[in-house]
Amino acid sequence: MKKSGYIQGYYGWGDSIYQYPFLKELAKNYKTLYLRTPFPQLFDTIPNIIFIRPPSTHLATCKKYMEKYETQYKNIKDINPTESVIFHYQKAHKRDIGMSEAFNNVTPKLKNRPIDWSIPIKPSWIKEAQTVMNSINTHKKICLIKLPSVRKEWFNIARVGKVDYFQYIVDKYKDEYFFISLGNKAIETPLGEVHGMDLVLENAEISMNGILALTSMADLVVGYHSFLIANGIATGTKTFCIFGGYIRPDLWIDSERMDMNKIAYVSPEPFCNCFNRHHKECNKEIPLEIIDEKLEGLLIKTEEDSELSSTTPVIRPIKKNLLISRIRAERCEVIANNSWINSRFNIFTVDHTAVRPYKNLGDKFVSCYQFPHSFMHLQNQYVDTQKKEIFDFCEEILSANKIDLVINSHPLHTYNTQMKKACDKLGIKCINTEMFCDSKMIFDWNGSQYTKGNEIYDFVNEIPKITDRTVIDYPKTTRQPQPKTISKGEFFRKYGLSDKGNHIVMLGQLMWDMSVIQGVNKECSSYKDYVSVVLENNPQVTFIVKPHPLDIKKGSSEFINICKKFPNTVLVNESLDSLFDIFDYFTSFSSTSIFEGLMRGKKFATMGFHFCNNDSLVYQMRVNHKTRDLDLKLKSLVIDKELLERYIYFICNYYTIYANSDKLFYRLTMDSSEYFKLTL
Repeated sequence: MKKSGYIQGYYGWGDSIYQYPFLKELAKNYKTLYLRTPFPQLFDTIPNIIFIRPPSTHLATCKKYMEKYETQYKNIKDINPTESVIFHYQKAHKRDIGMSEAFNNVTPKLKNRPIDWSIPIKPSWIKEAQTVMNSINTHKKICLIKLPSVRKEWFNIARVGKVDYFQYIVDKYKDEYFFISLGNKAIETPLGEVHGMDLVLENAEISMNGILALTSMADLVVGYHSFLIANGIATGTKTFCIFGGYIRPDLWIDSERMDMNKIAYVSPEPFCNCFNRHHKECNKEIPLEIIDEKLEGLLIKTEEDSELSSTTPVIRPIKKNLLISRIRAERCEVIANNSWINSRFNIFTVDHTAVRPYKNLGDKFVSCYQFPHSFMHLQNQYVDTQKKEIFDFCEEILSANKIDLVINSHPLHTYNTQMKKACDKLGIKCINTEMFCDSKMIFDWNGSQYTKGNEIYDFVNEIPKITDRTVIDYPKTTRQPQPKTISKGEFFRKYGLSDKGNHIVMLGQLMWDMSVIQGVNKECSSYKDYVSVVLENNPQVTFIVKPHPLDIKKGSSEFINICKKFPNTVLVNESLDSLFDIFDYFTSFSSTSIFEGLMRGKKFATMGFHFCNNDSLVYQMRVNHKTRDLDLKLKSLVIDKELLERYIYFICNYYTIYANSDKLFYRLTMDSSEYFKLTL
């Protein structure tokens, strides 16, 4: 069981009801689940949920209940969740994924057909609803009806069904049903008048809690797609929805996961799937005989009827073909287990290692390949004829398997550059990826964090303003295993150093790593040049040199040998946490550790491209003479804390993605402008 999770719940009442069964299931995976919601009363029967108050909002209903249940909230600054989850069904709709499937992809264990959508209704809510029922003197059945209207605070005229059809239903069933109209006169504008209401509740005569309980007592719910339809589904009341336009019905009404014995709807044909709340020209014409057929069919059904309609076809998407290129088998498995991915893609792999680790994962992958000359992948020194063989291999597997999309790691490696060229030739989309901390991955259509012109520069300034309610998904672990921590006193005694000395920590990287190929200093043509010029130009500094863990494990390396030539170096094997606790000044070419150090307020001198290439965040050694007097340069560096917080938020929450999350699906299927516009 995971320690804690954080969920940004929805502001809408209906959305909150729809997410209830999935939250209930998701909570089983955490010791504590923090939920941001304006309606804590809907979820407080789930035992391990703690509520976080949403930011201020103009939505009147949300404000009312946030104030009513103020004492149930915990301050967001007091929590430190280990994981963050968001239900993104609105984005899913644009990819032909329904609401239930979008929720279920975040909670893949919830696979019952149909799902139990019920929400516990509290005695006080029932008492409030009973007061309304006691005021009614009728032998008729009760029908709650949500008449066509638009809200001033969240205007959506596109979704509302034509008012004539509501009048038609009232006229036809007035002898059989007692019609109770539900609304909010203070924030809603009616779209026409419907006569024949037996009771109108539009002046806050009953709370949202009471309406939910009242729905459970009713015999029928009629409305356009609004909160009352969600109430009907959650209470098991027969529910009839008249769609207008906006988002097509099958993306809301799930014939697999909802009990179609209790639900029916009508919609215009052709349907205006415009995704535009302000669209006033949606086709809303529905033949009356269709309304008669669907509503009468719903009303004659009994509890003994089958739970799922045998006449409603289940439309399953045609899968596309995805190639995962040079990603380790265990990480490929996480991607393949992502519900969003495996429901939409057939997955192929290619790597430099033998294909056996991938084949051992069973039927997760359709085919697994090993590219030619892969034994040379570390040296990455291929002659032109070998490059041509690799290109031909890439082109062949892309064409033969009709690949639609490629996830391509290490964008500067020879193999991966040839894969990108083959994709470009065939018109196949190719996104770059790299590993990050905490089993997260970087995805970038332009390159990666260590390449010039990556997408950090394009989108970091578009994120919303950071407030004290902003939750940042900080990385909890480094990518490589680290030694045990050591105190400052223990460190200086161990290495025979004075703590009064002039120290800069150099965080080493692997000589063959792709991240040391490109840099901002054209006078240094290699990583070796960076190491040498920095050490040589700063004899006044004692460099605490931490080699890469793989170099330490090997015992020797070209990096270590270069550092040993300089008398002002001390090689250490200590944890990053210890070094960050003890020292303030650091240098590294482009290591991920730069980002980790910046999150701890440390100052860095850098020469490569990395997460935070900005002169207000790091000292960039663009020419060799700028490598001199690094101690003084770092001392005078003033980090822009507001800008740093913006970078950290963008990198942690948006640029890096958990491979098992819904964000991965959207990152792969949207261009960056669309993706960041929706997620930011």
